[in-house]
Amino acid sequence: MIELQKHMDKILLCRTQVKDEQEKLVQLQNECALCERGIVTTEEKHKLIKASIKANELDLSGADERKIKLEARKSALSSEREVEAVTREINAVVALISTCEESLITLMDENDSCEKEISRLRQNHADKQDEYARVKEEADKKIIEWSESEVLHNSQYESLIKDLDSRVKPKFSKLISGKPFKAIAAVSNNSCGACNFTIPSSLVYESMKDNALSVCTNCGRFIYSIPVQEAE
Repeated sequence: MIELQKHMDKILLCRTQVKDEQEKLVQLQNECALCERGIVTTEEKHKLIKASIKANELDLSGADERKIKLEARKSALSSEREVEAVTREINAVVALISTCEESLITLMDENDSCEKEISRLRQNHADKQDEYARVKEEADKKIIEWSESEVLHNSQYESLIKDLDSRVKPKFSKLISGKPFKAIAAVSNNSCGACNFTIPSSLVYESMKDNALSVCTNCGRFIYSIPVQEAE
């Protein structure tokens, strides 16, 4: 039974290692996908900024032309009332030009920041892809090794369990098939290695005998003890 438990422990370890490697790859894939989404989002923002810059440049160009025409018109006027009216229009256009110029400065700064962020995100994405490729190559090798080891231990487990004493086989198979997949545990410091329940001294002594079928009075698992001289 001890050998069977050892093989089951190895099988579970192999499965855990494979799962850990797979989860590591999934995590890196998610990080790559997150970088890609960041690039797409920032590029969309960049397009909107560039469109706003173009619109502001057109507004500024139109305002400049409007100002030139108004100033030319003003110089040709003789009526003080008309001059005042045109002057008000010119002032309004000048205010619009100032607003457009301030907006353009802000948009240009945002455009520069966006371009730097896109460059950073692309580099980060490239680094993540390189990391994923490197980790995947290593993980694939480990997964193959752990999977092959699991097959080997499973084969040995199946071979041994066929010869297990019919008196204990049903109970052993039931215990080892359910979490935490422990059917037998060593007694350590007079306690069950599975549930830490204190084992009566008489039962501890009994569990040291060859071919003993001692069972923990708390969790029901088979238990065994290693004589002190052997343990040392």
